[in-house]
Amino acid sequence: PLDLLNHGFDGVIMAIGEQNAIDLGIDGEDLIVSYYDYLKNPSDYANKEKIGVIGGGNVACDCALTAKRLGAKDVSMFIRRKFFDMRISKNELNELWDKQIDIATTTRITKVEKNNNKFDVYTVTTQAGSTGYEDIENSMIKRKSFDLIIKAIGSKSDKHIDHEFIVYAGDCKIGGSTIVEAVASGIDSAKIIHNKLKGEKI
Repeated sequence: PLDLLNHGFDGVIMAIGEQNAIDLGIDGEDLIVSYYDYLKNPSDYANKEKIGVIGGGNVACDCALTAKRLGAKDVSMFIRRKFFDMRISKNELNELWDKQIDIATTTRITKVEKNNNKFDVYTVTTQAGSTGYEDIENSMIKRKSFDLIIKAIGSKSDKHIDHEFIVYAGDCKIGGSTIVEAVASGIDSAKIIHNKLKGEKI
């Protein structure tokens, strides 16, 4: 945006969404593919038979269903929360069932290891506690021989640039939201930059 201001534009509205995947903070995370990289070029990951998806939201569903469409025989979703906490529509849930995608709820992946050309994941069972979902002691199990692990637990935007004539709009400003909220944010940002350029009070 600063380059645009230096090349003749009077103002810039940044409506770039949340383009960075949130990290899990676990051992072996470098072996995991982010939802962004996977969905950008899913054909690069074709011919994978056993796939694990970390997350239980819309994007995680997109990853799981895309994997099935590309021919994966065994697709599992690992979700730290309970089943009814999944933030997806009824239609998406029905499609997961129709495609026979396994949904492992109250399950958290703690480590990923590479074993020859396969990946083993270690998971623990979780339960609701005073500070959210907590690991249950002595519940760790090893799940073997995945061809691909995808993380889709959320996203974040880059740090904002503090400049009078750079305004942010949509998910990169208000976080993940509905289309209605994103459109409203875009309208507000247009009014803000318009008033700034005219030198009027916002």
